Amino acid sequence: MFEKFRKALFTGLFVALAACGSSTPSPQNDAGTNNNGNGSGNDDDAGSTASTCGALTYDNFGKHFVDTYCQSCHASSLVGATARTNAPADDFFDTQADIQNANADELIDQVVTKKAMPYPLAKLFPSDKERTDFGTWIGCGAP
Repeated sequence: MFEKFRKALFTGLFVALAACGSSTPSPQNDAGTNNNGNGSGNDDDAGSTASTCGALTYDNFGKHFVDTYCQSCHASSLVGATARTNAPADDFFDTQADIQNANADELIDQVVTKKAMPYPLAKLFPSDKERTDFGTWIGCGAP
């Protein structure tokens, strides 16, 4: 149960951070509520999350990120600790489903928070913006 709470907390945090910077108020109707009807004046419903999450997809972001920064150690075709730079044998990211089935909290922690991945011996490293986008994309379920 704690794992679900932690995942939801991380997801909410990244979605909220991604949405920061928008100073456009939510449109309100005559009753003083926003168009989602919750009375808060905020668009904190699934539509707001969908617009934040919809900007990053596997096709326009995730595949390139994973191919560029992860596959040199996390491809299933790599066999043995040396070839995988000690990446766990069952920890591979060949497909979108592989990424969606991975531990989202761990991915965010290693790539975004700790910046421990890619492994320090890697040849290419993502920019801070790419890391933030990765966290947002993973937090949205890697659509």
